[in-house]
Amino acid sequence: MAGAPADSGPRRLAGQDAERAIEQIKLDFATARLAREYRQASDDEKAALEPQLRENIRKLLDLRIEVQRAMMDSIRARLDEIRGQLRKREQLRDELVERRFTQLSDPDVPLPDPMLESMPGSPGADGPADEGAGPREAPGDRPEPPGVLDRSHRRGPQYLDRLFEGDIAWLRLRENGLDEMADRMVEIRDSEAPARRMVLWRIHRRIEQWRRLKGDDAKRAIESARLAFEVVRLARQYREAPQDGRGALAANLRDALSREFLARQAAQTAVMDAIQERLESTRRNVQKQRELKRQLIHRRFAELTDPSHPAGEPELVPHGAPEPRD
Repeated sequence: MAGAPADSGPRRLAGQDAERAIEQIKLDFATARLAREYRQASDDEKAALEPQLRENIRKLLDLRIEVQRAMMDSIRARLDEIRGQLRKREQLRDELVERRFTQLSDPDVPLPDPMLESMPGSPGADGPADEGAGPREAPGDRPEPPGVLDRSHRRGPQYLDRLFEGDIAWLRLRENGLDEMADRMVEIRDSEAPARRMVLWRIHRRIEQWRRLKGDDAKRAIESARLAFEVVRLARQYREAPQDGRGALAANLRDALSREFLARQAAQTAVMDAIQERLESTRRNVQKQRELKRQLIHRRFAELTDPSHPAGEPELVPHGAPEPRD
């Protein structure tokens, strides 16, 4: 009973939808225990356990479909909200660019970390959290503690470290030209900061989204990340320059900020469009699950009761709709 990619998580659900997600988790564990009992039981005991096991599988499929639909509804609403915020930012473009220039040129304001500047929702990227500020997070962008979410997390720190090494290698590809971002990722990886994996996981999720983009959309996303570093470099040069030498530097910084704004807007719009496409794919998958319900129950029963088939682990988070990892 394969679900769609898990990213949104039941924390975005409320009321009965959240209760169903929790019920699914509990029932998944109960079904796994019952399947273990079945595998170890005598033939007579298996005959007694089979009806309950099949009923659990049926309920699990129904719950999964309901949770997936609820997640998709939640994500669609979030996408609409973010698109509205992006439109508002576009209307306030000149004001936001000038606000960013004021922040970056002020020596009393610490320069932002350009690595985190490439993450939507960072304070420096969107300005103060008031009217016209950008989305505080894209769907699924909220960093989740490694080790408690999906199956990839539960593979442990070594698995995560391999993911991060793959991200660093991808950033260094010649066609991407994001060596500065790769270097900063290495600095974070090698630091003693207790939350370093949390930060790296958030970066990984963003890189995953970039890698799913194609053509001009991918180029805009990469350009947005590259400009985040260029803007901080120019801001540092501006601050260190004498007063009579800042004119050209100010013009360069404003130009870079304007280009960064446009690239960020275009990249975020492309990500939203990609998520929308994946939502449609998930909708078709959910419909197919409903149509093939009896076959799926039979197949899952065979998997759970076959001693030669790996038992697997229950899902700590119900598989739902995309990104919203994506």
